[in-house]
Amino acid sequence: MQVVVKGKNMEVNERLKRFVEGKIGRLQRVLPDLAEAEVELSSARTRSAGTQYVVEVTLKANGALIRGEQAADDAYTAMDAVLGKIDRQVARYKTKKFGAFNKGETEAKAPVAVAMEDAVAPVEEGEEGRLVRTKRFAMKPMDVEEALDQMQLLGHTFFVFNNAETGRVSVVYRRQDGNFGLIEPE
Repeated sequence: MQVVVKGKNMEVNERLKRFVEGKIGRLQRVLPDLAEAEVELSSARTRSAGTQYVVEVTLKANGALIRGEQAADDAYTAMDAVLGKIDRQVARYKTKKFGAFNKGETEAKAPVAVAMEDAVAPVEEGEEGRLVRTKRFAMKPMDVEEALDQMQLLGHTFFVFNNAETGRVSVVYRRQDGNFGLIEPE
């Protein structure tokens, strides 16, 4: 398994890097098909809390993406907190994956796609927004249920995918009432 540890607005010292690699390495016991883990640590000064540390973890396992993000006053605390979130998502992923085997399917489907991050940034009135990030990704066909599962594993509010039923690009999203919606082209 490849573990990439990056710092944004901060330098990641060797002790912190070993701590992160050790915590991520333990995930391989419960998720043996874990191929890559990317951990981004960042710091930002806030008026009320001083320095805030944010840890973002993205795991790639058998084509599925599992993502978690957590903030705390200390980088070590933020890492522990995000791992709690990742543990719950890994449990959900394994339930879905191995649940497919229990239903008699020969192989669990591994969706591959990425939801857009930072899609909407706050813009002051009278100020125009600008494109700040572009993502490119491969999309394997999946059904709506798989897309909803993948969106929830990533922790996003919407997810772009190649709909296996229609052969077209579609979007699932979380509605304000807590339900989900599907956008399909005509």
